[in-house]
This record gives sequence, C-alpha cells and structure tokens, in this order.
Amino acid sequence: MKHAILQPHLIDLNTSHTPEFTFDHDRNPHGYNLLMCFRTPARILTVAGLETAQPGDCIVHSVEFRQYHGSVSGAAEGFRNDWLHVLPEPLTPIMTDLQLPWDTLLATGQPEILSPGIKRLREELAVDDALSERAIVNQLEDMLLLVARRCREMRMLRDQLTAAERRYFPKFTALRAQMLENCRHDIAVNALAAGVNLSQERFAVLYRHFFQSTPYADLIDARLVQAKRLLLNSVMEVKEISAACGWADIHYFSRLFKKKIGVSPSHYRRQVFRQ
Repeated sequence: MKHAILQPHLIDLNTSHTPEFTFDHDRNPHGYNLLMCFRTPARILTVAGLETAQPGDCIVHSVEFRQYHGSVSGAAEGFRNDWLHVLPEPLTPIMTDLQLPWDTLLATGQPEILSPGIKRLREELAVDDALSERAIVNQLEDMLLLVARRCREMRMLRDQLTAAERRYFPKFTALRAQMLENCRHDIAVNALAAGVNLSQERFAVLYRHFFQSTPYADLIDARLVQAKRLLLNSVMEVKEISAACGWADIHYFSRLFKKKIGVSPSHYRRQVFRQ
C-alpha cells in the first residue's frame, strides 16, 4: 500500500540539473502531485505565470497543471532541488486543511526545509509493515505543516513587523525551532529570553506577537504531536511514551492528553487502529 503513495524512484534530495535541463509536461506524467523545494534560483511556471523561484521556495503542483521549470538565464551550473511525487488522495486533504495553494510559490527562506522529512520518507519506504502507510501520511503532513508555518512567518516578517521587530524575528524563529526540536526537555523562559538578550517580560510580549502563543503552549503541543506519533507508530508502552516525550509523571501526561485530545492515550491508540 505504501508504494501507492510514494515511489522510491520518484523522490530525491539536492538533485543537480544542467543549465540545459527543462522539465516540461502538460500534466504530471506519473499522475501524482509534484512537491518541490528549490535550493538555487530557478524558473518555474505557476498560476501567476513564469516566475523566478528563490532558494527555499516550495511548490505543490496539481496533477493537471502544466509543469515547467528549468534554470535561470545564464546559470553556469543549472539548478538544484529536493522533490517527490505524491499520490493525490492522501495529499489533497492535507493541502485543504492547511489552506495551502496549489501551483504557487511558497516562500520559506529555508532551502533544506523538506530535507529531513524526505530522508525519513526514504527510510519508511524501506520498511514493509502495517504501519508504514500511516507513517508516510503523517510525515507528509508534518512537512507541509512546517512549510505552511514558515510561509506565514515570512509574510509576517515582510508585511506586519516594525523595523525593530524584524531584527528580532529571525532570532526568535531559530530559538523556537530549536526548542520544538528538543521538546522533551523542559524550558525556562528566562533562559530563552537571555538567548536573545531581552528581559523576560519583553521576550514574552514579542513571542506572543510573533507566534500567537507562548513558549510553554508550543512546547506542550509539540510533545503531544510526538506522543500521538509514538502511540500510532510504535509498540512502546504509554509509560515509556510519556517519558520519551518529556513527562516523568505518567498520570499527569494521561490527564493532559485527555484534556487536549479528548481521549486517554490508550483509547486514542485503540480507536485509531479500529478505524
């Protein structure tokens, strides 16, 4: 089943293309959606016409859209990109839920934003068990969620922030990304504030302004996402999952999980597998 979603030969990282190379098809030749992120500038056809993609620009092509991209004029070494072809059935609901537009450049400013996810997808393609398909869909959702969040941050940086806020915004996004990547570890807001040379009060104000949340709320959400993934894709006991996600007290974890998700961790695992 998993090979219906992704094909091993239709996914790659940092692919180099010669200056003469052009991908030009009236529609996707494989009947899939094409998801790409450019590591270098490139020319690409979008709903807005022929545009120049910048490093970190992503795009999700619909199946019927003409797919045309190639090197910018005068490029000595062509262009490089990360890419994968994805079956429309699992991808379309994710795009709809995240309100991501098709066939549109999505500026993230991070040329390797898809790389970790593609590596994990490749690893999952080598696994042949009953959980692989679910794991692949979960990973695709995580990748596009990251793109959607980063696009929002880039729009905010460009359109909504004052000059002073723009100076701090990259530091906050890097700090937040590091915090969420290491979400099993507890945080101290005063230490986070010191990391960007601000008072705790000013840090809290800017964090909420930038992300419409608090560090603690973001940390809890990241842990819950990790917990749900482990409940679905591992055979770990609930107590082990609690500890792996940063909660030493399994009873506190279970109460919080039920409050946020609506069911207990054990019930969440059972109800999903009954579907």
